[in-house]
Amino acid sequence: MLSVETRLKRNPLIKRIFSCRGEIYIVGGFIRDALLEKRSNDIDVVVRGAGPRILRLAEEIRAKTGGSVFEMKADQTARVVLGKGVTIDISLLNAT
Repeated sequence: MLSVETRLKRNPLIKRIFSCRGEIYIVGGFIRDALLEKRSNDIDVVVRGAGPRILRLAEEIRAKTGGSVFEMKADQTARVVLGKGVTIDISLLNAT
């Protein structure tokens, strides 16, 4: 059985997300599902930095994955919607 870390590192979509600039972390249900060895179409990431970085990161991810970008909450949250029900939600990291 492969470790969660190994499976995530082999995931082509995760590789594209982490190839973007910035301090990016995968969080939430996607990690839970990875631990349970379940497929998840909802990827939640947080990024450290200034608010306008959210939309720039969403556009950078969209450029590498396709799909469409929607700003959910100005300078706080954005979503990249890919085909087949896959979404990537990007939020500002508000904690240390």
